[in-house]
Amino acid sequence: MSGNIVTEVLKTGKLSWESPYSFYSAVFNESDTHDLPTVRFGIEDDIVYVYSVHQEKNSRKSKKINRSLYKVNENFDSLGEANSLKDVTPSFLVALTLFILHFQQLGYKNFKIVQYLPERWIDKKIMIHKKALKSGQKTATYKENMNKLVYIQENLVQKICTTLLRLQYHYGDNITIKSFPFETDSYLTFSCETLSYSNNELFQELSVLHRSDEKKLH
Repeated sequence: MSGNIVTEVLKTGKLSWESPYSFYSAVFNESDTHDLPTVRFGIEDDIVYVYSVHQEKNSRKSKKINRSLYKVNENFDSLGEANSLKDVTPSFLVALTLFILHFQQLGYKNFKIVQYLPERWIDKKIMIHKKALKSGQKTATYKENMNKLVYIQENLVQKICTTLLRLQYHYGDNITIKSFPFETDSYLTFSCETLSYSNNELFQELSVLHRSDEKKLH
């Protein structure tokens, strides 16, 4: 991947995101910039809580840089036991990797993925209800929209968890999943001592870029 990495941590201004901070990252070269998905997070008792990973609207895009991100698929056996992890979006893998690397440098190694965000859920539910009243939708249509909301929420959470499992495939024992949701609590809990070794060249390159060339914005 020809380019450099830039990251930025900002306070979250929107209450409905239910996370105090946002982690932004991008890959850039002399002519292009490609924004990676944003990670919403919080920290308590030396644990980093991941609330969401999503692509912002109006993100800067570079087709060339985006194509280079697909190198994350090298040394991945899509026909083997990990077949269910083959469709993970490359930019999400890179963003989550940079996020973990960032907090490792700060001394954090324990993470929890949050499964349910009540404020965001209530906001979406109110929005659907108001829209239904304004347009005179039938009860059946309202229920269909609510079912769609449930599906979207479950899909968002599943995407974060699948992204983590895919990273574990490439980093092996460097990422330890301690518990899945509702085994001990509602979180997916994992720890990460180091991301210094991977079976994938791009992930190795990310570690080097992050340590040496990263320009942090404050």
